[in-house]
Amino acid sequence: MARVWTVFRAAIRWICLLSVLVLALLVITRVWVLNSEPYAVAERFLLSNLCLRREVGAVRGVKLAYFGPYEMSNGAIKGEATFTVSVRGERSDAIVMLTLVKDLGEWSVSRAMIKDERSADSSDELTKCHES
Repeated sequence: MARVWTVFRAAIRWICLLSVLVLALLVITRVWVLNSEPYAVAERFLLSNLCLRREVGAVRGVKLAYFGPYEMSNGAIKGEATFTVSVRGERSDAIVMLTLVKDLGEWSVSRAMIKDERSADSSDELTKCHES
């Protein structure tokens, strides 16, 4: 019986250690994304976008969605990034999916869509009416 208890305690320790490591990795990755150049470009795009303003009112806040997918590949000349962002507006809130590309060292938003909660499809294309 003592042997079973020892094995059980060791398994619990490994599970706790693994959980702490996964949580630390998630926090580090999130901080890395939030401090990245493509995320800053995406944030500026959303804050100045006329279509988004028409949809939700004046944008009050932009934050990386906790459970939304995000990925980045960043080379010196080329790169690509995808974010799901939660936008808090004056009239309503929205989830926006953005794709950014880096060409010749310059990041730009290539696609931004407001996620429609009522359907599986995304609705408004935000890149059509960006304020420069």
